[in-house]
Amino acid sequence: MDIKIDSNLIEIYTQKGDTYKFLERFIKDEKLPYTIEELSSLAGVNPNFLLKLIEGVNDQHQTATLNVADFDQFSIQDILVYLNSTHEYYNDVYFKELERSLFDAMKLPGIDYNFCSILSSAFSDMKRSLKQHMRQEEEVLFPYASCLATMKQGNSNVLGFLQHEVELCFTHSHDELDFNVFRMIKWLMPYYFDFNNTSGLIKLEALFFRFKKDLEIHAWVEDELLLPKVVELRNELKEKISRN
Repeated sequence: MDIKIDSNLIEIYTQKGDTYKFLERFIKDEKLPYTIEELSSLAGVNPNFLLKLIEGVNDQHQTATLNVADFDQFSIQDILVYLNSTHEYYNDVYFKELERSLFDAMKLPGIDYNFCSILSSAFSDMKRSLKQHMRQEEEVLFPYASCLATMKQGNSNVLGFLQHEVELCFTHSHDELDFNVFRMIKWLMPYYFDFNNTSGLIKLEALFFRFKKDLEIHAWVEDELLLPKVVELRNELKEKISRN
């Protein structure tokens, strides 16, 4: 199924589960069906931006098909709508789903409970580091980016704002995040799950690695799209001030 701007969400749900999961963060009410274009209008997100990202969701090699040049047309605000919606979705939905899947796995017969406890602890570490990282972005990077975009339209406080810019915006990194839980699921979990519970293992592994892929796309949008645009706009405004 080719995903287009007039694609119906019910058809996407039945034929492209991963794509629907990606779009789910923008669905605020359950009155389906509507199209991607209608969903985008309700959520305030650029539909063409979504379609470009969906190419990455559908690719089996994570972000391999995402090309920065394909996103040149999109604004900082287009990017921020997606990033803020994703943060909200992680906190309100995804983390709870992952926690529930771990809890369900612990109840399966033949499961090594001690390993599940270690796995649960590793997930808690990941969630804690992600929450801290996202909170930092929401309090510093995203407002800074939004203000720069607004100032480009003309704002007398540009000089004062740029003089007090926060260096954190330009030392932003995902390297410090704790993702040991994914390595544990891939390499260790098969040794601790009873062979008869293969279906439980597959379900848990699929959920976590769908989340991992979503994280990779999210990080790519921040690192390859948002930050370069922020730096470029900051330098443009500074140069404009220096000429005046």
